[in-house]
Amino acid sequence: MKKLLLSLLIMGLIVGFYQPSFAIEEDWQNHKIQSVNAYEASFHPDYFVMDNQNQLDSMVQFKYYGNDSSYQYKIQYQKSTNENQTVREEIQYQWQNGWQEKVKNEYTYNSEGELTKSAVYVMDSITAQWQKTIKNTYGYKYGKKESNVTQKMDSISHTWKNAFKYEYEYNNSDSVTHQLMYCWNDEANEWENYYKYEYFYNYLNCQDSCCQYRWDSVANQWAWQYKHEFQYNINNQLEKQYQFCYDSIKNQWDSCECNLYEYKNKYLYKHEYCTYDSVNNEWDYEWKHEYFYDAEGQIKQIHWYKHSSLKSTASDWELDTKDFYYYSDAVTGITDAGNLAMHEIRIYPNPASEQLTLEMGNNENCRLQIIDITGKIIHQYSINKNKTTIPLTEFKPGAYFFVVDNGISRRANKVIIH
Repeated sequence: MKKLLLSLLIMGLIVGFYQPSFAIEEDWQNHKIQSVNAYEASFHPDYFVMDNQNQLDSMVQFKYYGNDSSYQYKIQYQKSTNENQTVREEIQYQWQNGWQEKVKNEYTYNSEGELTKSAVYVMDSITAQWQKTIKNTYGYKYGKKESNVTQKMDSISHTWKNAFKYEYEYNNSDSVTHQLMYCWNDEANEWENYYKYEYFYNYLNCQDSCCQYRWDSVANQWAWQYKHEFQYNINNQLEKQYQFCYDSIKNQWDSCECNLYEYKNKYLYKHEYCTYDSVNNEWDYEWKHEYFYDAEGQIKQIHWYKHSSLKSTASDWELDTKDFYYYSDAVTGITDAGNLAMHEIRIYPNPASEQLTLEMGNNENCRLQIIDITGKIIHQYSINKNKTTIPLTEFKPGAYFFVVDNGISRRANKVIIH
């Protein structure tokens, strides 16, 4: 099986991460999220497992409002390959009374499968053209990533400006032991120390801990900032990840965040995130993800939950969004999203007079539009259950089209109302 780790931050967070100024003195609270992003594959549970016949085609996210839902985001995945390189694209759409292109991430791999370039594009709402905003260039030595330079497009001069540089060191097991992050100083025209990360491993070469330092330009030395500790179950799967924040005044490490992971068989089933309440000395649950797979072990759905109350417990969850993943055959290119199981969709009676019933079968989280013969949308419904009854008292007699849409494909049924 070929394993592929896809970041749940969907690169939209990366765009948000680069929005602030690149001044050296800025302290970004979200930087710790990105600090281990390049190394998650070394310890993070595998989310997506695909064989050589299937490839990820698209993802559709639904936002929930109690029992109702609506489209929120969609991502289309594309890949092109020649003898020298492979280019993979992720195009992110946002629902605004229709799908609007927002962000495009592009990754280029050489013939050895090494990531050599990546770029982030943002759709210009005025010109309707993709504008490249961030690009990364990766360097390798002896098959291992040696450096990574990040540049951003200057909106005034329209030229590329240095932003960050990363350098990596490895142990004898080819695991990263040190990562140095530099920030570009325009005035001095040179790279300056910014962050440093140290990685430690257990006897099975699983990441045991990680220390994050920030460069103190006043003291001219590295200063502790965060520490991560990892715990594994008997199957060597990541079970707990604790983050500690360094209190320089008290000269001590304080609990700050925790990630909890649960598995069913070999697949990740649940991921919970907590923050530490230092006043009450207890953990507060913030959000959780639940993962669902098909018989082949491919991820099909991710459910995101949040808390509706200020004081959260492990059982106080509210559904926020659902992600639906669709795959295509690597040979034919046919996607399972393009095949709404219309043989399982039943609308009866037809003709109808007072009400009709819509049965969805295995099709989940779709939208239903009822359109008259002039093309006018009469009603719209969010369909979250297998069987729905629709009253017809407000409809005039005539022919209507009942259009079922799952965010990727659409199917229409003609219905006669007396």
